[in-house]
Amino acid sequence: VPASAGAEKLAERKVRYLEDGHKGAPDWMMDQIGYGFGGGYRLSPVLRGRPLVPGKVTGPVRRLCSAWGLNRIRPGDIVVVDQVEPSWLPWLVQAGALVIAEADPLNSAASLACACAIPAIWGASDVMHSVRDDLLATLDAEQGVLDVDEAEMVDSEPGETN
Repeated sequence: VPASAGAEKLAERKVRYLEDGHKGAPDWMMDQIGYGFGGGYRLSPVLRGRPLVPGKVTGPVRRLCSAWGLNRIRPGDIVVVDQVEPSWLPWLVQAGALVIAEADPLNSAASLACACAIPAIWGASDVMHSVRDDLLATLDAEQGVLDVDEAEMVDSEPGETN
């Protein structure tokens, strides 16, 4: 029996398969590593980007790292994104504001913000590593500033208390 088919190697593969099934698709696990899940990132109270669509919005921050998080977006959230698939737009239209990591004119989120007049900034390059979900923030899209209140958490689910 080759070493790749040994009992120990097969057991490792089964465990990895079960972990993948529990945590999500492998690309989701890569997102977890790439975006610093687990508290390995440093919060920044003020983030700057370039104005895209003017407006001022206060609400909870919702980082969207992959399609797995689309169902967590609630109306009025300040949604923080990097790469966006066009199929995500029906969920993103609920956002009170958008913070886009790149300044790419072909980004679907940028097009949505312009078309629907959703206050937005873009080119906030380190934003995915510098905010945490459910923190209360104010986006001043005219100035290109996201001001995060590190002490103020918003309930994750309606009816829950922190």
